Amino acid sequence: MVLTNGQITLRNLERKDGEVLLRCLQDERVLELYEGRDTNFTIERIREKFFQIEPDI
Repeated sequence: MVLTNGQITLRNLERKDGEVLLRCLQDERVLELYEGRDTNFTIERIREKFFQIEPDI
């Protein structure tokens, strides 16, 4: 799904976004507001947390 409003566009997260997400979640300024600066993200943790496929209900 893609949502656009003026200059802002939102889309679903894709697996190819993992590396960019990793860089963001290693920034202390981001972590301070997201999960805390003591949180350690790895590419494996990002894949588990953001790309886990949920079973159909």
